Amino acid sequence: PGSRCTPCPVVHPSPVCGTDGHTYSTKCKLDYQACITGKKIAVKCPGMCPCPSQPEQSSAEKKVCSESDLKEVVSRLRDWFRVLHENGNHKRVKIQKPEKNKFEVGASPICKDPLGWMFSRLDTNFDLQLDHSEIKSLYLDRNEPCSDVFFKSCDTHADKVITSSEWCTCFQK
Repeated sequence: PGSRCTPCPVVHPSPVCGTDGHTYSTKCKLDYQACITGKKIAVKCPGMCPCPSQPEQSSAEKKVCSESDLKEVVSRLRDWFRVLHENGNHKRVKIQKPEKNKFEVGASPICKDPLGWMFSRLDTNFDLQLDHSEIKSLYLDRNEPCSDVFFKSCDTHADKVITSSEWCTCFQK
């Protein structure tokens, strides 16, 4: 799966909730995720998950993210970053980079593409750490309850930012 999947055009978001319980910014993104993962995912309802007809989950259910849930989040994010990285390398002629003298030599993510690439894309202020607003930009397509838990678990220093080292280590789990 993946090689014959058609990437989605950049369009105004029109969220849909998939049968996998995840919100996608467009139906195309849902179909693309299904294609690259080889899973059967259909539109459960228009708009954000959960669908209105679903009974409200208890607060205990919302907070529980099992180890396997977190591994799935990591797997989906890695797949998604790989696809974005591949598409980004073919479509973008020039990617904005900080000036060489802005940071000390070697001040870049320690993990390799596409994880390091994604960290650099999210680090919009080039301070080599991701704050809440930079991480939140991922949630456009990753609106799932365990994402928050996963990213909080990455912040091993508990300082409300994820350094490049924490980012790379977190995806090695």
